[in-house]
Amino acid sequence: MNQKEIVSLGVDLEEVARFRKYVLPPSQVNNNSMSKKFLRRVFSSEEREYCFEQVFPERHLAARFCAKEASYKAISQALSFYSKEKLQFFRTNFFVNSSEVTKVSQIPTIKLAPKLNSFLQNLFIQEQKYSNYKLLLTLSHTKEWAVAQVLIQTFRSKI
Repeated sequence: MNQKEIVSLGVDLEEVARFRKYVLPPSQVNNNSMSKKFLRRVFSSEEREYCFEQVFPERHLAARFCAKEASYKAISQALSFYSKEKLQFFRTNFFVNSSEVTKVSQIPTIKLAPKLNSFLQNLFIQEQKYSNYKLLLTLSHTKEWAVAQVLIQTFRSKI
């Protein structure tokens, strides 16, 4: 039997309008190369492909950006409970693009970069003696706003 514990929560809210410039035709954007650079730097090719297949890609870009920010906040909060050194290491070595929003059985999930996943496994499993950890994600958006919440949940095996 597993005992579940909530370690931390991250939330982010963004205006969808901020992401409209990334979906406008090149002739309507002042610096289109900067827009493309931002999209490539922050979003994986799979995320970009998914968003641009949607009727309103800016809403989906905003929601995924919120998810990345919320996961960064949740991880930062969790690390602040354990070690200032680990928190500083995280902030120095990992960025918003260290996570990706994917879908598993049509449910949005956060997939972490392998190095970040190993870093967190070391913290939660080896140092804190949890049997596992999970990032839970919820996304929502309207015409004007996008929001995401990420909850870090750990599991401790009961004997």
